[in-house]
Amino acid sequence: MTEYPPKLVQVAESEFGSVLTLSDRRMVPINIRPERLDRALRDFERPSLRELLASRSLGVFADSWQTLERDWVRVSEIVQTSPVALAKFGCFPDIWRVFGQPAAVVRDLPQRVYGGLEQALYTSHAFQFREDPNRPAPWCRALLNAVGGWVFETWIHLGSGSVEIVGEVLPGHFVE
Repeated sequence: MTEYPPKLVQVAESEFGSVLTLSDRRMVPINIRPERLDRALRDFERPSLRELLASRSLGVFADSWQTLERDWVRVSEIVQTSPVALAKFGCFPDIWRVFGQPAAVVRDLPQRVYGGLEQALYTSHAFQFREDPNRPAPWCRALLNAVGGWVFETWIHLGSGSVEIVGEVLPGHFVE
């Protein structure tokens, strides 16, 4: 029987943050360094990262890339030509520049870690656009983020090219 969720068995520092090795042999790149992950765990009154690794007791719910390449191409086109997107993301070059990248590059970007670490570690792709259960197709939605606690709930209509973005500072939503 497969262990679910898989457990964290190793953390290696990398140029972009860390690479997590899970008990199911997956390797998950994340955007924070091991010492920041350790501090975040302790902020939630969890054992240290070293202790959790030794006990293999930290479950990891890692995201998987689901955005179709053709949808990413369309999302990128829409965002790059949208005055709404430029107004919101123009001051956030780390977000803006990703929309000019091919899906294969974006798929391999490090994932983000959610702030709620009380029970497990949750990661998500930073630019994952999925169907929105609250809006009819072809709307899709993503939660984009930037340093300083910025979270941008972003909706794209793949047909009409409409863009809606709500941005606010939500400290602790993602571990930075």
